[in-house]
Amino acid sequence: MNVTTTKQNITVHEGGSITLQCLVHVTEEPYVDTFWLFNGSRKQTNSKYEVNDEWLERGKGTINRKKISLTIHNAGLNDSGQYICVLNTSHGFRLKNVSVHVVAGANSKFISLLID
Repeated sequence: MNVTTTKQNITVHEGGSITLQCLVHVTEEPYVDTFWLFNGSRKQTNSKYEVNDEWLERGKGTINRKKISLTIHNAGLNDSGQYICVLNTSHGFRLKNVSVHVVAGANSKFISLLID
């Protein structure tokens, strides 16, 4: 079993959206659970986050591939940090970290100057 990601360091502007993706490879397992963690909590689909997983290849006796994605909508500075893609099977855990850095946009700097 293995977990890979295309990007490990991602920068997004405040107010933007970003999608994190992992690809997992597993042999036939009786139990497979995949999910995303941020600040120790499991991310669920809601108005801020969209969690998806999709089997790309699945068959008996072969290596199965699954794509796991997490979309962060309207990113705020508090969305910066380490996100963890988790593969949990009957044989153990595999983790992959993705670092997200949200930067303030030009508009937020301008608004901050007006308020001060």
